[in-house]
Amino acid sequence: MRYISRTAGHLAKKFYAWAKENGHECLSFADSNYHLWGQSIDNVSVESLMKALKRYASNENTKIVVAVDAPVKTIRDICRELVGIGFDKSDILIVGIDFIKGNATAPTFMPYTSYNSLEYLEFHITHRCNLNCAGCSHFVPIIPKNIEVNEVSLKNDLSRLKELVNHIGNIRIMGGEPLLCSKLEDYCEFVRGLYPHANIKIVSNGILVDKMSDKLIASMKEHNVSLDITCYPPLYDKYDKIAKNLDKNGISCVMDIRWGMCPILHKDSNHKFRHDNTSLVCECYNLFDGSLYPCPPTAYIDFFNDYFGEHFPSDEGVNIYSCKSFQELWENVISKKKLCDYCNHYFMTKHFERRPFSMSKHPPTKEDYIREYDEK
Repeated sequence: MRYISRTAGHLAKKFYAWAKENGHECLSFADSNYHLWGQSIDNVSVESLMKALKRYASNENTKIVVAVDAPVKTIRDICRELVGIGFDKSDILIVGIDFIKGNATAPTFMPYTSYNSLEYLEFHITHRCNLNCAGCSHFVPIIPKNIEVNEVSLKNDLSRLKELVNHIGNIRIMGGEPLLCSKLEDYCEFVRGLYPHANIKIVSNGILVDKMSDKLIASMKEHNVSLDITCYPPLYDKYDKIAKNLDKNGISCVMDIRWGMCPILHKDSNHKFRHDNTSLVCECYNLFDGSLYPCPPTAYIDFFNDYFGEHFPSDEGVNIYSCKSFQELWENVISKKKLCDYCNHYFMTKHFERRPFSMSKHPPTKEDYIREYDEK
């Protein structure tokens, strides 16, 4: 194989060493750092991307190899840039994650045309929660108590997703409150087994951290699973203690301060902030009941409709069992959904302040979830 390396970084050099040993010819290293242009690596020149493009155009059957340790979104952006300036997408090869992470001595190659990775995934392991937040984007306060996540079905869904999606950059195990789930340590092991290079986090409000079992703590440490704690106002004075407890047990944690909540819906689709994108800007992919959704509201809107007798657009997930390829899954999940026309999240930071945090009323009201257009 004759190829051009996209970047001259340490992973590009690592790949070059393997390629040279196995009879592949590197024509150049194309790097964005102009300070490196004119230098060489083992007598192979480092040059600008545009100069490399000219070299590519004058050498038939040349590939361009992307060997970087970067988020999935960044790798997609790199490949889109290459196509945009003139490289043929069928000539772009992405070096497999096992080689990048040092778990394989020989690389696998994935053509950009079949790059089957996601940046992000989240899913519920329970719908139960020990808070009752008004405006919860997962609609947890109004999910019927008799509806719960089926462990066998969820694990089957995750296994099927693995057949379509080779690598996921970030996986968040959620609820509800996942620390209420007695099988949490099993999920840590199961998900890590499917996605060995993912950044796996449990998303919790932190209330039950001091009640985490030794078995769960051991599983989290063994399988490199950390905590994302969402810090809500009623518990602000407890988070120092929570952090010390986690530190004592050797559990990595990030704390996200939430001082308010944002209603996620507009009451109709004719509001002035409606966005008309043909593809989504959201990448909060949710796996629920055998389908992949672009965000939590699209996944759980049926619970809102059933509880309040509403008719917001629903059933907009992509069935992972009927998809024949990652490309089919990807193209469908990123396409704009009907519910997007009612979405408030997209414009929340630009046009509105959040409402002060509050607990949902008993019973919950639609006003917890729906924002009026002129609300500030």
